[in-house]
Amino acid sequence: MGLVVSYHTGEPYKAEAGRLVRSLRALGLDYVVSEIPSRGSWRANVNAKCEIILWARLARPFTDVLYVDADAVVHSDPFEALKGPGPLGECDIAVHRFKGVECCSGTIWMPWVRKRSGHVESLLRRWDQLNGHLRNRNVPQPQAILAEALGSAGDELQVAELPASHCYIFDLSREVYPGTTPVIEHLQASRDFREHGQSGRMNGPRAARIRELQVRGERGDLPISPMRAGRAGQAGVRGENGDGQAAARRQGDLEC
Repeated sequence: MGLVVSYHTGEPYKAEAGRLVRSLRALGLDYVVSEIPSRGSWRANVNAKCEIILWARLARPFTDVLYVDADAVVHSDPFEALKGPGPLGECDIAVHRFKGVECCSGTIWMPWVRKRSGHVESLLRRWDQLNGHLRNRNVPQPQAILAEALGSAGDELQVAELPASHCYIFDLSREVYPGTTPVIEHLQASRDFREHGQSGRMNGPRAARIRELQVRGERGDLPISPMRAGRAGQAGVRGENGDGQAAARRQGDLEC
C-alpha cells in the first residue's frame, strides 16, 4: 500500500481537505494531510507542493507516494492501477497531461525505485529552485514550472503518463474524456477562492457537483459520508472533517 500525501493552509481549504480525508478513511488508505501556514498568496502556497512531496519521500523511504491536491475526492483505491509491471509501476514519476499537452500537478505518482531515488529528490529540489526563480515572471500556471523541471531532467528520470481517471477535473475532464470513471476527482476550489475569497458563495457547476457528491455519500454510493468512514490513515492528519463550500466556475480555468 502506498502513502497519499496532501496539504492545505487552513480555511477555506481546511474544509476541502476534510472531504478528501473522509474519502481516504473510508477506503482504508494510508495518508498524511498536513496544515501549513499560509505564505501570503495562492501562488506561494501552491509552490509548497514540491517541499511537501520531498518531505514525504525523505520521511517515508521505500514508500510509494501519491500526492493529491486537498480539494479532491478519492472514489476508489487509486493504487490498483498504479502498481505492478508496466510504465506506471516502473516509472520515477507520473503526471497527467490534459489533452496530452498541459502538465497537471493535482495528482503526482512517485513509486519508490531505490536505484533512482536520488534522481527523484534532485527533481523535487530543482522544482523548488525554479519556483523561486520564476515567481516574478509571467508564468501562466504553477504547473508550468513542474513541466519545466521535468523537461530539464533529461534521461535521468523515467516519466510516465498518469491516466485521466487519476487526475479527473470534475467538469473539464467530463467533456474531454467521455466515459472515463474518475478515481481521483479534482473539485477545483482555487477557482472560487481566488475570485471570491472566503465568502463561500454557492453557485455554478462546482457547487452542483459538491451537492451531488454529498447526496450520493449520504446514500452510501460514494465513500465520503462520515457515517461510512473506515480506519484512519496510519499517519496523522491535521484538518477538520467538514464539507467545503463552493462558488462559481470561470470558463476555461485549469488549476489542477
